Amino acid sequence: MVNKSKARGTQAESSVVAYFKQRGWPFCERRTLSGSSDKGDLAGIYGVAGAFVGEVKSCKTVNVPGWLREAATEQANAGAAISAVISKPRGVGHERVGQWHAFLTVEQLCDLLTAAGYGGKP
Repeated sequence: MVNKSKARGTQAESSVVAYFKQRGWPFCERRTLSGSSDKGDLAGIYGVAGAFVGEVKSCKTVNVPGWLREAATEQANAGAAISAVISKPRGVGHERVGQWHAFLTVEQLCDLLTAAGYGGKP
């Protein structure tokens, strides 16, 4: 018997991977679970700032602080430069991943803006 929560998570991760591939990251893929040394749900996304770790959530209950802590741990485990949480909001289907929510810290936002050439510290 398939765990409904796990199946919902797998579907969300697969939808996000397909969206990232459409948007120009052809090597984006789902990562397998690694227990306490988990490295996030998404891999294969690289840029000038380094590697990116994505943590995908499709939950009834929203826990942004906990999710950000989880993403930070996975970022450290992966040795990635940046991480974010991608969350499916209720009522927004898998065909509209671009309308899902992304959460990151202000520090990470500043790092991304700096890497994109919007000033900040060198």
